[in-house]
Amino acid sequence: MNNEVRIKAALEKYYNSLETFDDEMMRQVVHPEAKMFNAGESGTFFIKTREEFIKSVIEAPRRYGMKPFIIKIQEFIHIAVHELIASAEVEWEMVMPNSVGIHHTYYHLAKIDDKWVIVNILDRGKETGGKFR
Repeated sequence: MNNEVRIKAALEKYYNSLETFDDEMMRQVVHPEAKMFNAGESGTFFIKTREEFIKSVIEAPRRYGMKPFIIKIQEFIHIAVHELIASAEVEWEMVMPNSVGIHHTYYHLAKIDDKWVIVNILDRGKETGGKFR
């Protein structure tokens, strides 16, 4: 399996963990020291560690009995591989109980122990019914 296919598989596993509120699956594909950078709906910029991110997007919804989200990958816009590091740009949609978020996300990945893991995430999401570009 080539690197691009393996990177897409790692990202799909990440999205599956978001969709199913599976914190253990997320820990398999997101490095323990990873950071999640997010430009929120109001223009506020958030920076979270992997564990803070898991608490807010997986554990809290699960604890409050929210139904799982529906994640739809719209497009893998770009994947660039440079030996042991890579970057990816993905447009995706998150359907939640009361809203739809369109996200444009950049990922940095590293190949550690022959496995691609996410080391940084830069996300811009908007609640909208339309296309985000």
